[in-house]
Amino acid sequence: MHPLTRAAAVLSFACLTARADEPPAWQEMLTPAVFGPQPKLAPCRLDYRVSWKGLLDAGSVRLEFGNPENTRPGAYVITSASESLGAAAALYTYKHWFWSELDPASLWPKRFHSIEDVSGKRVLHTIDYHPANVHCSQTGFRRSSNRRIRHWSWCCAACRAGSRSHPSCPSD
Repeated sequence: MHPLTRAAAVLSFACLTARADEPPAWQEMLTPAVFGPQPKLAPCRLDYRVSWKGLLDAGSVRLEFGNPENTRPGAYVITSASESLGAAAALYTYKHWFWSELDPASLWPKRFHSIEDVSGKRVLHTIDYHPANVHCSQTGFRRSSNRRIRHWSWCCAACRAGSRSHPSCPSD
């Protein structure tokens, strides 16, 4: 029997005989999820520099949590911006801007929006969370001089009912 065939057979046997009714051992190390009201989060800003082995600056990332300048009624706002720099930008041009809104009491998502510029293309992502469903869309543009040409778009709508990620659904 070929060694790879033998290894595949042993791996298949191990997977088939594994006990599916026992939770994995690592699960005991996790903090149990607590649903419901969450403590108020203090504003925070994180700045990161991305480099190649600390020798060459390749990019920057800024994350802001609850910045008073980016308030929205009834929402806790998180923003981020990132871009490639220097030689990395010459090889791979990248810029990203992100806006997310959470319910301040439960920290459940309300809205997600991002703009991503990658090598002359712009992609917009938007996800709106509603009590009964989630609506998401993605649109791409090819940037040509000063004109924006619509390249493609995608949209979906998904029902949250029955989702384990949203425990308040009546079907759970």
